[in-house]
Amino acid sequence: MRKREDTDMRTSPFIAVGLLIPAIALAVDIAPATFYTDVRAGSSEAAGINLLTRVGAVQGVADHRFVPTRSVNRAEFLKMAMLSLPLNQRLALIPDNCFPDVRSTDWFSPYVCAAKTAGIVSGQADPGLSSDQWRFDPASTVQYDAALKMLTKLYQYDIPTMLSADWGERYYQAAVSRGTDIPVTINFATPLTRGKAARLIGGFVAEVNGQLSEYRLAEAGHYDQSSMPVSSSPSSSSSSSSSVSASPADQHTRSLYILPAISHFLLVGKTSDAIADFIVPSRLESAQVAFTRVTLTKEARSIDHLELRTASGELVATLNPRTTTDLTEYKQMYESSLTVPGSFVLPADTDAHLVLIAVIRTAANNGFAEDLVQVRSIAMTLRTLASNQSIDLAFTGPFPKHQTSLGTITGIASVSPATGTLVSGAGKILGSFLVSGTGVEDRTPSLTEMTFGLLRTGDVSVSSVVLRSPTGSIPCTINSVGTIISCPGLTSQAGSFSLTSPLTITLTADILIPARSTGNSVHIFLEQPGSPESLGSVIWTDGSAEYRWVEGSTPLAAGTDLTQN
Repeated sequence: MRKREDTDMRTSPFIAVGLLIPAIALAVDIAPATFYTDVRAGSSEAAGINLLTRVGAVQGVADHRFVPTRSVNRAEFLKMAMLSLPLNQRLALIPDNCFPDVRSTDWFSPYVCAAKTAGIVSGQADPGLSSDQWRFDPASTVQYDAALKMLTKLYQYDIPTMLSADWGERYYQAAVSRGTDIPVTINFATPLTRGKAARLIGGFVAEVNGQLSEYRLAEAGHYDQSSMPVSSSPSSSSSSSSSVSASPADQHTRSLYILPAISHFLLVGKTSDAIADFIVPSRLESAQVAFTRVTLTKEARSIDHLELRTASGELVATLNPRTTTDLTEYKQMYESSLTVPGSFVLPADTDAHLVLIAVIRTAANNGFAEDLVQVRSIAMTLRTLASNQSIDLAFTGPFPKHQTSLGTITGIASVSPATGTLVSGAGKILGSFLVSGTGVEDRTPSLTEMTFGLLRTGDVSVSSVVLRSPTGSIPCTINSVGTIISCPGLTSQAGSFSLTSPLTITLTADILIPARSTGNSVHIFLEQPGSPESLGSVIWTDGSAEYRWVEGSTPLAAGTDLTQN
């Protein structure tokens, strides 16, 4: 019988992890690599393996192999997790005899004992023994629930208190709330391989650096962020690389939907862009779609129904909320009503690219803002036309997260020149930006806070930064190292904006260039769009809820580069 994992027995005295440090200060490299000969570039685990290799959390074995299918034990996983933190945030390693089965001479002792001191682990609970006699079981293969517990505590997640038959549920829900659970169907007791362990830890590293959306796309084989689609409207025609409404590159777009699907704001009372997409592999004969079921990660009460369509817009099936209760997750399920195969035919010898869109309820019909929507899995049954055989298919993503809202920011662009001359003086313009948006139910979005990146060279000093708009001025602050400008409290002063009436904001500052100093420059920019799981450079409100991200690519707006003549 499996022992119950250790319970929380102490507070954690370890150093705080900077969960909201903007990615302009901390960024990790999410890019394809060829570190190992046995890691396929297109595999879902490659992104995590490459990321953890770059940060020094994992390494290969002989002959440049990683052996991603080999099981990983509890001691190995704990070391990987602890080494995933930046150097200045890692625990002090303490070799000790901290468990009955952990001796100070064991290679893993410093990691296990440091984690025990910090409250990350306290042993495998055994009701027949006192807690000081609980074993750590370092050689046992780590299971998914234990791995989630170590990571959520190490990264200082808010862990909910909940009644559940399974002790791991609270740690799983803590990870789900941040989007760092492995986005596949997996049981708590599933033993982890080296590849899956790297994939899981990589998600935590990416999330804490504000790059989880980029990481999830990399898991799906999409690494080129410069060509990612950034529009929430398929009719967008702007081509500015610094605008949220910029046109995506050809290889990522179709005539109706942004593909592959990315995180969107789902406007109340509207039909969404693609919230998920997947490829149905070709078959030897044509087939009809007999049944489709979509399961969400949690109940989304704002969804009226879902529609399964082709990438060109042809309706395949309409999926309505499940109303029967024979399955525990029935409130998260949407099913097609077809009892016989439908009219849509998947031709033989052809892959079919299908998309899922959501029709959001109106406010009068119980639609509301800030409802989280994410597809967990898609199940489909096909019926072949010639042989009348059933084919069951399952698609587990990963699929992006979305939020319902009563408005959205549709564009952020630099409107000042890309370059300019840097001179000393009071109230000098650092750059100007244009913000546009749209609202529903008579709402218009408005800014709450903006965080600008600041790059300086030479001896120039920047002070007294002010954000100016047609309706007022807001003083901003510069952090102690002079790299971030924060402008909070904008809602009452900066004003709202819309597609027909965009808002222009200008950043000014006092500039001082010492006498006879040369080679000085100042550059401000808006860096991070953020995601439903991570903080971006712009915080805004639709009048009902506050949002900490916008749809867009990095950088949101390149700003102006001022250089001394």
